[in-house]
Amino acid sequence: MGELPIPTTWEDLDADWFGTLFETTVLSVTDGGPTGGIAVTSRVARLRLTAEPEGSAPTSVVAKVANPQWQAGTELYGREVSFYRDFVGSTELPVPVCFHADWDPESGAFVLILEDLGDVEPGHRLDGLTLAEAEAVADGIADLHRSFWESERLRLFPRRGHEAPRIAKSVESLPTRLQTIRQQGRYSISDRLTSVIPKVLEHYPDGMLRISRTPQTLIHSDLHVENFFLKASRDGFRLIIIDWQNPCFGNVAFDVAQVLSSMRPALSRETRVQVVKRYHERLGIAALDLNDLQTDVAAAIRHQFVGSANWYATFEAQSLRDSRTMQGHWTRLVAALLAIENADE
Repeated sequence: MGELPIPTTWEDLDADWFGTLFETTVLSVTDGGPTGGIAVTSRVARLRLTAEPEGSAPTSVVAKVANPQWQAGTELYGREVSFYRDFVGSTELPVPVCFHADWDPESGAFVLILEDLGDVEPGHRLDGLTLAEAEAVADGIADLHRSFWESERLRLFPRRGHEAPRIAKSVESLPTRLQTIRQQGRYSISDRLTSVIPKVLEHYPDGMLRISRTPQTLIHSDLHVENFFLKASRDGFRLIIIDWQNPCFGNVAFDVAQVLSSMRPALSRETRVQVVKRYHERLGIAALDLNDLQTDVAAAIRHQFVGSANWYATFEAQSLRDSRTMQGHWTRLVAALLAIENADE
């Protein structure tokens, strides 16, 4: 992988570059259309390849390179490269095929060339997941979590969680962030949501400390609906997870909570409880009590809401689709929060 230069612009990903990668003759590289979703830390594109002889290279790939406007640190690139290079290996994981991964920690240059999942049903929904889809994701992450339960290999990754000073800062800043969201008028803050905020602030610190200090297995950490795909089949769905920039050794509740906040807002609290129970049964880890799991998931949903407040207060959508996507995220997250606080809208 070190033989190829790391591209810094799309122009660097030309026919010669792909020809070297796939050890064939690539005649052309063309734009394959949007991949969907909102890319922030990276730039992502679908590229069509024409190779000779036919079949000597994929006809389409998804390329991911560094975003020069991302200023929060390039270690995310290194983590994703390490995940595909050092961790996936021969292990069967619900991830796309990675053809190439490279990162230069000094310059921040980064590239991933991945299997194009264009023929797969994306998990992204403006209106959220159905119950059947949510159950399929729960099944898939339960299998993933079970495979690496308390594995020594997880020492490769950081532990997911916050300590008391950061938690206190988040609690302190939440009212101001919500006031900004209210003033901007982009996202609805209903009376019912307002009524549960004191409860969220009361229970958030202890709950967040609890799930921060009880790591269990490999977690994705950012399992929102644009980061997984569902391939429909006669037997149900096959789950494929993308965007492994922040894999962690952490509490499963972080991932399970994001499944609940990906569900259609109209689905009831009982339906969400059903998904958690299904996940628990599929996981099959005797040491994890169902009641403890439900308590941890509630804490993780509160964390998702508190932790995302600054994002919603400051993110500037670059297109109508981005705006609609963010609106969908907000609506689903609020519905999940109200459900765990027994205040369904």
